[in-house]
Amino acid sequence: MPKTKHHKKKYPNSEWVRRRNLRRQAAKQVSRPSSSEPVVAMVDSSDNTKEIRLAAQKAKPKGWWGAMKSAFADLKGR
Repeated sequence: MPKTKHHKKKYPNSEWVRRRNLRRQAAKQVSRPSSSEPVVAMVDSSDNTKEIRLAAQKAKPKGWWGAMKSAFADLKGR
């Protein structure tokens, strides 16, 4: 069946693909940080930090029998 004389593509598929690729490339370029812009220095926050030291942990009892001894050790003094 012949096409009507009014039907004509604006441009071929290869041209559409080329334009699509250009659009994608432009979108990626916008999302990337620009290397030509000056780099803003970050604020040094090391003067605001405080060193927090935790208390030393007690040594864990070794084995099942050691765990039982330490569990009942508090009851002896009562």
